[in-house]
Amino acid sequence: MRILAILTGWIGLVAAGFWFLGAKFFIPVERPSGSIDPKSILGKSAPTNVDPNSKKIVVLNFWNPDCPCSRFMDDHIKDIQRQFPAEKVKFIHVIEGVEELPVSAKKEITLPDRPSEIQIDADGSLARKYGVWAAPGAVVLDRQGKVAYVGAYNTSRYCDDKDGAYAQKAIEALLKGQSPKVENLPFYGCRNLGTP
Repeated sequence: MRILAILTGWIGLVAAGFWFLGAKFFIPVERPSGSIDPKSILGKSAPTNVDPNSKKIVVLNFWNPDCPCSRFMDDHIKDIQRQFPAEKVKFIHVIEGVEELPVSAKKEITLPDRPSEIQIDADGSLARKYGVWAAPGAVVLDRQGKVAYVGAYNTSRYCDDKDGAYAQKAIEALLKGQSPKVENLPFYGCRNLGTP
C-alpha cells in the first residue's frame, strides 16, 4: 500500500511538473514596464537600418536559441518563408542571446535555397526598439519600411490555427496593397534578454 502511495505521489509530481512547464507558454508574456508599446510604432518608419528602397516586405523573425518556443516554431516559420517569393518578401532572422550563431542553429532557422539575413542581437537592444519583449516574435514592415505588424506569429501554441495566423495574414495583406486587419498580438514564449 505504501509503495502505491509513493508511486501515485511521484506520478502526480511528474505530471504537475510537465503541466507547469508547458502551461507557462499558453499565456502571453507580460509586457515589462518601461518597454515600448508596439502600437506606438505602427505605421512609423523602422527604427533600424532596413533599406526602404528595397520595395520588399520585410519580416524580422525574433528568435532565441535557448527558448523552446523559438525552436518549436522553426518549421512554421520555414513554411511561411516558402509560401512567399524571395523577390517580394525578405526574412531577417534576429538572434538573441549569443555573440556568434553556431552553424547548427543557422540550419534550424534558414532554408538552404532561400537567402536570409541574420542579425545578432546579443543584448536585446534591437528587440526593444521594435517593442518585442518575447521570442519567438515577428515584426512585419511594409514596402516603404514602415512597421505594419508586431507580435506573435499565431494565436495558437501549435501554429495550426489558420484564422489566428496574424503574422502570415499581415504579409498576405501587404502583398495585396492592403493594411493588416490585426496589427498587434501579445507575445507567447520566452522573455527577451535585456527587457526591463
